[in-house]
Amino acid sequence: MNPLPATPPAHVLSHFGPHTRALSWSSVPGGLSGARVWRGGDDGGPRVALKAWPAGVPVVRVRQIHAWMTRAG
Repeated sequence: MNPLPATPPAHVLSHFGPHTRALSWSSVPGGLSGARVWRGGDDGGPRVALKAWPAGVPVVRVRQIHAWMTRAG
């Protein structure tokens, strides 16, 4: 696996506009999925997390996992 970059890719952050511009980013463990995860925060603490699924994970699988997470929430 490639080393985890310290920050999410710029092209990803550009989708969030000003909402993520002032955040500081740190990489965090991705768990068993093999995903890359970053936590964005400010002086008030963590505000958002971004997850990059490994290449090859089918969209239908990601949608199913997101549905399970929504129900568990």
